[in-house]
Amino acid sequence: VTFWAEIENIDDLPKQILVQGTQDNVASYRGKIYLEIKDSIKITKNGEICDLTELKEGQLIKVYFSGLMYATVPQIASNIKEIEIIQ
Repeated sequence: VTFWAEIENIDDLPKQILVQGTQDNVASYRGKIYLEIKDSIKITKNGEICDLTELKEGQLIKVYFSGLMYATVPQIASNIKEIEIIQ
């Protein structure tokens, strides 16, 4: 599954990122979503691999995941495979 979002907050402990899904997504991915961050996540920008520290609040990202979306408020996306920095 893939969706677009804007980073709202980055927490170090536990490692998670709060994002706001964009209006380009289907309805279930337009709200606030926590991304569970693990060391195995691939972070890319312009096709290049980069570090987790490149992620900043306010950035537009594309999220690729194959896990579950937990029905909490906000939702929690698990098993994130890649975060692509768009801008």
